[in-house]
Amino acid sequence: MFGDFVWWQGVVEDRVDPLKLGRCRVRILGYHTDNKVDGVGIPTDELPWATPSQPITSAAMNGIGTTPMGPVEGTWVFGFFRDGKDAQEPVMTGTFGGIPEEKPNSVLGFNDPNEKYPQQELLPDSPWAAELNEPDTNRLAVNDTEKEHPVLKVKKDARITNGINIPIANTKSQWNEPEVPYVSSEENKYPIYPKNHVRQSESGHIQEWDDTIDKDGINRGRLHTYHKAGTFEEIHPDGTTVHKIVGDNYTIKAKSDNIHIIGNCNITIDANANWYVKGNVEQQIDGDWNIVCNGTKSEYVKKAVTEVYDDTKNETVKNSVKETYNSTQTTNVSDGRTLNGGPSVKVTAGKIDLN
Repeated sequence: MFGDFVWWQGVVEDRVDPLKLGRCRVRILGYHTDNKVDGVGIPTDELPWATPSQPITSAAMNGIGTTPMGPVEGTWVFGFFRDGKDAQEPVMTGTFGGIPEEKPNSVLGFNDPNEKYPQQELLPDSPWAAELNEPDTNRLAVNDTEKEHPVLKVKKDARITNGINIPIANTKSQWNEPEVPYVSSEENKYPIYPKNHVRQSESGHIQEWDDTIDKDGINRGRLHTYHKAGTFEEIHPDGTTVHKIVGDNYTIKAKSDNIHIIGNCNITIDANANWYVKGNVEQQIDGDWNIVCNGTKSEYVKKAVTEVYDDTKNETVKNSVKETYNSTQTTNVSDGRTLNGGPSVKVTAGKIDLN
């Protein structure tokens, strides 16, 4: 350090660092005027680049650690000058929010030159905008009943669209995606501020770590990861997990996969299903096995077929039956066999032996 330790605070006006070090151009209170007119004031492109300070958990070298990007144009930051009173080498050590009261003015300093932040409307690249005169703290953390985070409605609408009344095979039963466990009503509101820790990106990706315990001492904590396209994973307070994928899903495993389901398993596929096993298949069903095929069933077996029935076998064919054997057929019946035909029975063969 050079001499005295000098603190400062200011506003980010540019974050496109040509060196890609996470630096930001910052207009600093007491050092830079809000006049940006070239030759009179200080234009944004003449502001000093402030270096970001990283936490001790980040190595900050060779790509190891956490990328030091976070502030946007309009963010209030504070830090110190590492050259002391010379005040030419600012370092950013933190950011702080507030309650924005006015729209950004690109003509003046201490404002976002792009007039994007603070936001007042929903934007295509940032769909979860807040409004003026409300805290910069994410709405999911605040849980204001009158200003619900827009992502909650999106999730609730998606559940109604494709997450309820899903049929179960061979029954009249159905199953539903669990309701969103975030409650904004005044009577039972959770999460409760300040227990929900939220991280949200500019484009609308969200992460939540909710530590809420309600007034009755019941755990309401959740874990939630949301992609702006609508795909999300949410772990509910009781451990129930919802995976919702709005696009295609690909799972590739280089080694074994073991799944143990203690309860029931319901699988409903609205389109086709293809199952290709290059090795053997073993199935064990300790209960009944019911198959309903509403279309054509085709089986092609290239090698021998063995079927063993320990109990009665019943077959009912409601239409004609045709069996073709290209080689010998042998039928062994240990007990009596009864063949009932219709008006007539026709048997055609070169030789018939009846014993």
